[in-house]
Amino acid sequence: MSMTYISLSCFHTSVIVLYIPLVGLFRVARFDLMGNAKALHRGTSDRNWLHVLFLYRRKKGKTYRSRSHAELKNKIGMSVNKYTFSGHESFPCKTLWLKKGYDFIRHGNSFNAANAVVKLGVGKNMVASIRYWMRSFALTHNDELQPIAHYLFDPETGKDPFMEDLGTLWLLHFFLVNSCEATIYHLLFIPFQKERKSFERLHMLHFIKRVMTEDGKQSQFNENTIKKDIGTLLLNYVLPKKAKALDDYNALLIDLDLIRMDADGKSYLFNIEGKRQIPWQIFLYAVLELKGSDNSVGYDLLQEIGLIFCMNDMEVIDMCKIIEAHHIDDVRYSDTAGIRQLQFLNPLCSEEVLNEYYG
Repeated sequence: MSMTYISLSCFHTSVIVLYIPLVGLFRVARFDLMGNAKALHRGTSDRNWLHVLFLYRRKKGKTYRSRSHAELKNKIGMSVNKYTFSGHESFPCKTLWLKKGYDFIRHGNSFNAANAVVKLGVGKNMVASIRYWMRSFALTHNDELQPIAHYLFDPETGKDPFMEDLGTLWLLHFFLVNSCEATIYHLLFIPFQKERKSFERLHMLHFIKRVMTEDGKQSQFNENTIKKDIGTLLLNYVLPKKAKALDDYNALLIDLDLIRMDADGKSYLFNIEGKRQIPWQIFLYAVLELKGSDNSVGYDLLQEIGLIFCMNDMEVIDMCKIIEAHHIDDVRYSDTAGIRQLQFLNPLCSEEVLNEYYG
């Protein structure tokens, strides 16, 4: 057994890894802005991962417990380890809830405290919902603020504390889908969208039941709970036809216009053509977060990242070419003999890419 210490100035973060090599192979890990460990070893299967016993992140002199390997497996193309369809109390994430939750935690408050209702200025169920959305958007882990939360919302250095920039909404949408803390968002935008571009609520319900059955988790399937989760998801993204109150237009992600309701009010479609434009820096950030240490990113992964943002194949290809144009010395898009890929000639730091966007 040995100990490896890695310093990563790019993220102002340090890592200590205590590990046992398995079958002669090992991996070391680094942290990204979300506080996740990311493998730097290339070419081994999941079963050959090092067994991480202790993984800590140190930042500004304070030590935090980081996520275990099991919690970090949920990347694109991998199965869901834990199915979570409740916790939001049937409330979509309201526009300023994430900022409200950030300030609440930053000032040393606890969601479990009796005065949380007074401090947040909302009802008890909404307190639970804010806590849920902070976790689902990967802004907290075990109610501790993650680096990306400070990056966005810090009152002095935060890039977009009040989420006035559309790029921030795209970034938060990516976190919501990729974190898998709220399982339905990952299932809807990636595997479900691969099968159909228009749908009804019942289609989603049957799809989720099928996925859980195939995964041997059918005993965890609760129809009423998942119906409520589907309803909350649609409230997050779909502009209501007949709003009962102005607050119905206050869901955080509605402005992305990713899902639209048909005139009949029963059918929905992924808004591939009419959605808001995603900044190339946010797309590149997503690629960097998901590619690991690979210098070449195959089109399968690029396509699935495109699904997160409701992009068709042509949009994904155009986006790759735009990224190449902005980082001509670092990135190349190639399409040779039908093999499409994005090649990284030099390492890029995801935080620096975000800085390019926010300026």
